[in-house]
Amino acid sequence: MEFPKGIQIEVTNKCNFRCVYCLRNFWNIRIQDMPSALFKKLSKSFDEMEKVVLYGLGEPLTHPDFMEMARLARDRMKKDGEISFSTNGSLLSARVAEKLLKDIGVNMISFSFDTIETSALERLRVGAESHIILENLKEVSRLKNFSRFPFTLSIEVVLTKDILHYLPKLVEFAAQNGVDSILVTNVVPYTELFNEQQLFLTLSEASYNIVKDFLDEGWNIIHDAVIESHSLTYTGKSVSSALEKYRMLWKKAEEYGCWINFPMLIQMKSTLENVKETLQVFKESIKLASDYGIELRLPNQFADGKKRVCPYVDKDFAIVRVDGNIVPCMEFMYTHYEYINLHKRLVKEVLFGNVIEEDLEKIWSSDDYKNFRILRKDLNKNFPWCGECVYSTLNCYYTSSSEKDCVGNKDSCSECLYSVNIAQCML
Repeated sequence: MEFPKGIQIEVTNKCNFRCVYCLRNFWNIRIQDMPSALFKKLSKSFDEMEKVVLYGLGEPLTHPDFMEMARLARDRMKKDGEISFSTNGSLLSARVAEKLLKDIGVNMISFSFDTIETSALERLRVGAESHIILENLKEVSRLKNFSRFPFTLSIEVVLTKDILHYLPKLVEFAAQNGVDSILVTNVVPYTELFNEQQLFLTLSEASYNIVKDFLDEGWNIIHDAVIESHSLTYTGKSVSSALEKYRMLWKKAEEYGCWINFPMLIQMKSTLENVKETLQVFKESIKLASDYGIELRLPNQFADGKKRVCPYVDKDFAIVRVDGNIVPCMEFMYTHYEYINLHKRLVKEVLFGNVIEEDLEKIWSSDDYKNFRILRKDLNKNFPWCGECVYSTLNCYYTSSSEKDCVGNKDSCSECLYSVNIAQCML
């Protein structure tokens, strides 16, 4: 039987915060903890794993048996196996941190912590008390040198327009408080309101560079090209150079191997300005992180459809949901809506079996799951990328749902923000 190299386990989908951008605000799911008996069953396979990640769409430390779960994971894994989890930091007291680092020996704790600006943090992460989180993070930093195993202290940032300019200060704070790494992800837009906070575009930088000098013409460039085409077709007379200009742009796009999504570029001009601003802030943050010796993992602000990778397939990871269902990734974890490429998209959950009824290795080795992974080993070849497609922003039928795409793939990854590293997850 085959096993995944790593497993992410959603020990609970409960949370003591109500972060404004979290999927938990937009679902209708039974809130529950994973039964300890189910976790024990899963742990029998941990000696085959390189890494166990203990978090999903909830706060792990709200589970009453989380410490026992972490201990069991350490006992069942090989000595060099990694155990990590992400937390909002509110419940990670000095006593809990000491047990996790000195007694149990987890390898990484990542604080979901968007900014050191108190008012902004508490507005985004409803329920947060900044002083408690800061105190807990500093205590974990203090305990690093006493950890039982090699340990990394990390921070995760959900990037929005409102907190962009706080990022360099966060890097400085991290350096002053013994943080080893920072992972930044763009916000995943579960509602249309998030478009106002969006700092990325789902088309390539190459396609933008081709047309950037013509964007001020707006819809006129398309309108005039259509008029010119009709004039040449029906009268044989040229009325402008618009069609030739349009053809020239598409010829350049063809040379680069990309498409030009004019409707998106025209309608998202303000976002383009935000992207430019973001890249400047990133440049400053990269310099600071390098000076301080902090690993800074930044997302992409443009999407290169030719360089897509599924992080879960690439790293041979599976997710076990709190109810025991095996899902392939965060995107397909729960049914939800996203607002992407200027349209509403229904993303449906993808389930391959339940570990309550079947063993993990049997589900992982099933034909359906294996075929799912094989197809996504080369996303660029097997799946279209809708970000540069004109039709994706003009109510194309196939973009309304993830069920099927325009080349016939079931459970399509044609608009997955994780595949183009616009959204990042901690694995």
